[in-house]
Amino acid sequence: MLGEVINLGEGDISIKQNEHEYQPPCDQDRLGEHLEQRPVSYIEASLTGKPCRLLSLSAVAKKSGEIKNWNQVKKGWSIQINNGLFKVELSEKRLNVMNVDHETNLFVNLVS
Repeated sequence: MLGEVINLGEGDISIKQNEHEYQPPCDQDRLGEHLEQRPVSYIEASLTGKPCRLLSLSAVAKKSGEIKNWNQVKKGWSIQINNGLFKVELSEKRLNVMNVDHETNLFVNLVS
């Protein structure tokens, strides 16, 4: 999995990667047995400003190494993964996600 957090607002953004882990008392099941720690990565983004607007992009591939970084392009961002080239475009009112190779689109209307 590859993620990108983009600051669309004002101010400086701070991004760090961390891993979840079970903390007491939530590290035990109902019988009191300790749960196996299974680290799961996450990204924490902090931003102070007016207005605050963040865009989070993610991509998942079947195997590591089959995924490239997100690239900023003329009208948004793009990424190449195992099942095609994807482009993301953002306007004031809509987010458009396109699979260029399969000619499919997903439109998300934005609320202000």
